[in-house]
Amino acid sequence: MNSFGYNDIAAMPIETFPANVVDLRFDPHNPRLPEDVDRTQPDMFSFIVREIGVDDLLDSLSTSGIIEADPIIVRPAANDEEPNHFYVIEGNRRLAAL
Repeated sequence: MNSFGYNDIAAMPIETFPANVVDLRFDPHNPRLPEDVDRTQPDMFSFIVREIGVDDLLDSLSTSGIIEADPIIVRPAANDEEPNHFYVIEGNRRLAAL
């Protein structure tokens, strides 16, 4: 994996764009995940759904849809990670609910 650090976020340009859910990935560098969670997409998804929960978001999404004022924040995946995909920096529960 590359040496991306969360301190690098401040240096990233801000850009708003629509993205396909299939192009979004949970970030294996997420410092909020416990060390014992494998950094695979299925394991990160399972942890978020089972341990953190998304039921409230599922209810909100079915009632109100996606709130544009609360965007999912992403960074592009490096070519050696998953080219043409984006890692979610903020909004992992929302991604799991989608």
